[in-house]
Amino acid sequence: MRKYLAMMFVLMLAATIGLSACAKKEEPPPPPPPPAAAPADNMAPAPAAPAAPAEAPKK
Repeated sequence: MRKYLAMMFVLMLAATIGLSACAKKEEPPPPPPPPAAAPADNMAPAPAAPAAPAEAPKK
């Protein structure tokens, strides 16, 4: 009787290992993109766009 119980245990273990090896494996989701780099505090401000020349008043 002990022989059959041991055999049943071994077969159940083999079936469990075999089924887990064949199970559908889900791929983990891709990692989130890295955060955008914050602008440095010591950066010089962007130069202002040159003003358009004003039209001369017509007489």
